[in-house]
Amino acid sequence: MKQIYKYDNKMNYVPSENMIINDGEEIPEGYTDIPPVNPDGAGMYKPVFDKGKSEWRENSYTRIHRQLTASASRTIRARQA
Repeated sequence: MKQIYKYDNKMNYVPSENMIINDGEEIPEGYTDIPPVNPDGAGMYKPVFDKGKSEWRENSYTRIHRQLTASASRTIRARQA
């Protein structure tokens, strides 16, 4: 048995629709057996499936938001020092 992961028509991860199928059973359209995690094993906030590359990536908005948040945190820490 293996877990499969659902993505919608915009390739966004839909965790509430994950399923478990039997080994050898065909994976239905809109699902993949590739877990939505970063290459280092860390989870993703809003994964998007890249069907051409058969991999999950972080939503661009989320990635930019994280970068801006990290930059702002560094700036605040530097000002407090």
